Amino acid sequence: MIEKINEILQRIVKLDEGITIDEKTIILRDLDVDSMQLVSLVCAVEDEFDIEITDKEIKRIITIGDLINYIQACQ
Repeated sequence: MIEKINEILQRIVKLDEGITIDEKTIILRDLDVDSMQLVSLVCAVEDEFDIEITDKEIKRIITIGDLINYIQACQ
């Protein structure tokens, strides 16, 4: 699953090649994601995994691990 999230991030955030993500990666700080990219990321994850992420839940998703846990809980 982390590979799929990495693919989505590469499309939206255009990460430098040297940047690797893991479950401890903090989305906003470590990846320098701005608010527009965050919205695009949420939409892409919702589409890819056929889930809905509420505004309340978005605020709770801090790390890539949080995102993975949320996706798994929805499936």
